[in-house]
Parts: sequence; C-alpha cells; structure tokens
Amino acid sequence: MKKWVLLLAVAVIAILPLTLQAQVNSYFPEIWKEKPVLHTVAATDDPYTTLDYRIVRDFNISAREKADGYTHYKTIYKNIKVNTQAGADSLTQLIMSAEYNEDLRGLRLRLLHSNGEVTELNDQVRMVMLSDHRKAIIANNLEVEPGCELEYELNLKVLYNYSGSEYLQSGIPANKVSFTLVAPKNLDFRVKTSPGLPAPTDSTAG
Repeated sequence: MKKWVLLLAVAVIAILPLTLQAQVNSYFPEIWKEKPVLHTVAATDDPYTTLDYRIVRDFNISAREKADGYTHYKTIYKNIKVNTQAGADSLTQLIMSAEYNEDLRGLRLRLLHSNGEVTELNDQVRMVMLSDHRKAIIANNLEVEPGCELEYELNLKVLYNYSGSEYLQSGIPANKVSFTLVAPKNLDFRVKTSPGLPAPTDSTAG
C-alpha cells in the first residue's frame, strides 16, 4: 500500500518528549472554534484536501525574546480533510517541520471526526531532531476516517531573521491559502509575490 504523508523527514538522530503550551493569538480568532463544525465540500477522489492554510509572521515580539536574539513569531494554521478510505488508511502520522533557527512556542492539534466528535491530539506529539539541525514535530498513531478533519495551529519563534521567502506549495489540493506579515511601524518590508499570484495589500492599525 502506498503511504501518504504530509512531509517526509529523514536522518533522525534523536527523539525528545515535548511539553506543549497553546499560545492564544488574534490572527484568526474566527477559525479555531471552541465547538468546531465540519466543513461541507464537494466530493473528490483526492485522498486529502487542505481546506485552509495560513501563515503569519509577526515582528511584534516581547522585549525578553528580542534580547535572546529572536526577531519574530511564525504561526501556521492548517485544516486537512480526509476524503477517501485510502487516505484514511495511509495517514497514520503528521509531521510538522521547523528550521534550525525556529523554536517551538506553542501547538494546538485536534481531530474533528466525521460524526462531529473532537479528539485532542497534543499528547501524541514528539519532537524529533534531524541531522541537519532542523526539527520535526511528529504526531503518531493517528486514527482517522473519511470525512474527518485534522486541524492544527503551530506557533514558532524565529532567531536572527528579518528576510526570506515563503513557499506555499503542496502536492495536496488546497482550497484557501494566505500569508500575512505583521510588523511595528518602525520596520519597513518589501514584499514581492510570484507571477500569477494576487498583489499584496496592506493596512495600518493603531
């Protein structure tokens, strides 16, 4: 049977237990609901569909973390719907990657079953150190079924990085993808999108 995973990690050198603390943020408060409801989507033969994929980089950080060399927070939200039995049979593990200069700040992970019940999955998560000094946050022993949704919000703090590129690409079909940059007024950024993508928009608050 062909194994489908959301990310392939290799060259594992250490597995560490993980202490998690959810970070409350205001980037998308309408998304993470206390009582989530399954999304209604058209039937498809794709094993999975990414219903919503959002990345936020926020340069408004605490003075203490700035003194420790951190430059910003990175938050990733993703909701993945399992469409088929083949997809359910193959998805037993979820791997969330972090670069060598990214440290875990918080994680929320849950499974919304096809009958509407919710299972919290934080206690099934472990941190894996890779040989190239990157990290992988892995949830094992997933038990999913067609029609369910796997939802997570990953919050990282990033060292020594004021520039870079964000590649929002996946082999899994995606219904909604967005990137948001949040910065104080004393920082200016030049943002450029790839050809064919919508031009960025900006707004000022406070």
